[in-house]
Order: sequence, then structure tokens, then C-alpha cells
Amino acid sequence: MLGHTYDMEYTPTLYEWLDAEKSFPNSIYHNVNFENAVSLIKDNDRRFMLVALPCQLTSIELLFERNRFRQLKNRIALKVALICGYSFDRTNMECFAALNKDTLVNITYREKDRYRITRLKGKKFSKTFYVRKPKSLLEYLNNNLMFDKALVQTNCMYCVDHLGYCADIVVGDAWQSRYKSDHVGTNLLIARTDQGLNAVKAVTSFHYEEGYKSELIESQSKEYALASKVHSAKMFKLKDIYYLPEHKFSEKASVVDSEKHRWRDRMTFIYLKPLIRRGRYKIARLLYAVLHLDKLLNSCLRRINKGTW
Repeated sequence: MLGHTYDMEYTPTLYEWLDAEKSFPNSIYHNVNFENAVSLIKDNDRRFMLVALPCQLTSIELLFERNRFRQLKNRIALKVALICGYSFDRTNMECFAALNKDTLVNITYREKDRYRITRLKGKKFSKTFYVRKPKSLLEYLNNNLMFDKALVQTNCMYCVDHLGYCADIVVGDAWQSRYKSDHVGTNLLIARTDQGLNAVKAVTSFHYEEGYKSELIESQSKEYALASKVHSAKMFKLKDIYYLPEHKFSEKASVVDSEKHRWRDRMTFIYLKPLIRRGRYKIARLLYAVLHLDKLLNSCLRRINKGTW
């Protein structure tokens, strides 16, 4: 499991016992170095339950198929994958801190709630983002720029393993409508192997309800739950910059939408990402507003009609 080391750094950590009163990191949406997991498995002659993202589990699975690491494979007693759509490369958040002339020292993506209330902490500032319910147009623009799905790690844009194909057990948030008022959190649980199913049956302290495929699709979206066809796997290269031929996160992408996304994705990868990585946040925010002017205007009109702004 991940342990918080310092600032925005998290690392795989060995827990002998999971104490309910111990504070564990909640969901982390930026990239972390998972190398220490291999070192822990290699240096400790015991059996492990490995909790990781689907891509991390796959990487370790492939590594342990190599002859020099094959003996370590038997040390993994159970593999648990977290449902994952993507993770950021943290430059968006660091850029916001630079705009405030400070250094980012901590980030909490779900503060006091299962919904997205994000807090950025610097040495001299602390800022809360209500991702789902921004309080102003500027906050809405900041939220969308910082958490735009086109600005995640590039490989995440082409990944289809959201539900941990290599895992024994898969867990994630249950975002069904019947749990909409649940602020504590209800989880989906998928047992992919007999080993995983036996482990689930052995834990009797949880309340289980039988789930269905339709609920999985409702909870995680059709794109994540049924990602068996890689419709966005073709990568076109333009001036050494990759961009998407079809936007991965659109469930009902038409030809018109596809063309629109091609243009926006190219502008995002060629101009917007480099601006953010260089700390040019104000210029990046202006470019983002121009690229997504139609979305911003529609959102403004909806919120004005509802009286929320």
C-alpha cells in the first residue's frame, strides 16, 4: 500500500497490520514512484498482499515473468487492483503553486468527503477547490484547467485496463445513483479469480450486496467498464508530440465530436501542456478558455439559470 513520505511524495510501504485508527492516504490522483514495491518484495522473504493500480500490477507481473525475478512471483499471495481511469503528472498542481509564488508541499484530493474537494497546500498558501461545485467562473476555469483529462499522463490516454485484468480482487467507488447521498463511501468489489473469491468470503466483517454488470457500467461509465475495444489506441505524431485521433473519454463520440477533439487535443499537447510545465499558468489558462469557450459559456448559462452564480 502507499504511504505518505513527504510533500507530494508517496511510496509503496510494508504494513504488518492495518490499524483502523491509523491514518492512511486517501485517493492520490498524481503519479507516484512504485519502484519500492519490488524492493520490498525482494528483500523480505514472506507472502504479500499487493495493492496497486492496474498498470502497476501488470508491470510487476511482467517483471516477475523474467527468469531473474521469477522466484519472487510466489511471494505475492493476493493482488488487489484499484479501479483507475487516469492519473495526473502533478505539473498542473505545481504550476498553480508557482502562480501563488510558493512551493506545493501537500495535496488532498478528497478532503472530508468522498466527492472531489481538493486542497492544495503551499508553504504560504492553502487553497480549496470544489471540483464539482465551483463558486465562480474563475474557479470553474481553474478547476477545468487543473483537472482536464487531456492533461493526464500521456499513456493514461491510451490505457484500457481500468478494472485490473491481472488482479485477484478489484475495488473502487460505487458511483451508482442509489448511493448519491452516501458521503462516507460504498465500494464495488470484483473477485476475478477463485483465490480472490475465497479471500472475499473469508472476510465476514463487511456487509455485501450482490452486484450486476449494469451497475458496474453505471458506476464507472461504459468506457471504463467495457474497455475491450481500443478505439483510441492509434497515436499520431506531430512535431514529436502525440495527440489523440479520437477523444477517449467521450462515450458518444460522433464524427463531428471526433474532429473537434482532434483539433483541441493537438492544441493541448503542442501548446497547452508545455506552457503548464514551464509554469506559465496565466497564459495557459487564457489558452484553455479560448479552446473551450463553448463549454465555458454553456456552463455559465446553466449556472445563471439555476441561480447558483
